[in-house]
Amino acid sequence: MLSTQVENFIKYLEGSSQYSENTTIAYRNDLMQFVNFLASYKSWKDLDVAKVQSYVTELQEQGYASSTVARKVAAIKTFLGYLHQQNETKEDISRQIVTPKVRRQAQTLLSEEEVTNLLAIPEQSDSPKNLRNRVLLNLLYSTDLRITELVELKLKDYDGKRIKFTNDNGVTREFELNDATRRHLERYLKDGRPSLDKNLGSDALFLNHRGSALSRQGLWLIIKECAQRAGLSTAVTPHILRRSSDAHV
Repeated sequence: MLSTQVENFIKYLEGSSQYSENTTIAYRNDLMQFVNFLASYKSWKDLDVAKVQSYVTELQEQGYASSTVARKVAAIKTFLGYLHQQNETKEDISRQIVTPKVRRQAQTLLSEEEVTNLLAIPEQSDSPKNLRNRVLLNLLYSTDLRITELVELKLKDYDGKRIKFTNDNGVTREFELNDATRRHLERYLKDGRPSLDKNLGSDALFLNHRGSALSRQGLWLIIKECAQRAGLSTAVTPHILRRSSDAHV
């Protein structure tokens, strides 16, 4: 199983003081996405540079920001270098993989202080809505979840440690959550969602005040309101949050 070596690599990173928890989780999520792309492969020894480059092309065609693609490629190259050091591959192809250039964007990234201020807004009270909003903002910042994917998440997609689902294109997406996000999600499921649930039988993970699934528009309004309350001059979008996270890793 390709994922076995990924998990061994993550344990190696966790034992190193060079990598933060957020970096380790980002690496795991990026590599598991790559594993899903290599569904027909049985061994990392079968991987070649052409296959990696085809994966990069697919990411670009799916609309990922150049900074996100570059981060995912960096994770793959680090992992492949590790495999070669462990004698799991005959050749270190990581040196042959071209990291795509990061295009300069007109949009302004958020500083770490601005992100901290934004994430602190739902912390001001423990209302059901704030418990929900803490999770939403943390997920947008710490994962590659897109806004449509986020509002379409089901209760069954969270297993107590990670979020895993199959999107409309038939691609399995998996995200291990950092401690803070997981803690917020557990609190929301225990104390927030039951209060929002109006016995409508919705299996949506995130509910609005009427007890039905949160909509895209509803999530956009939450982001806009929290950004305004945090006093941010930069227009905050899920894309900006993801790119800011890439810069902070």
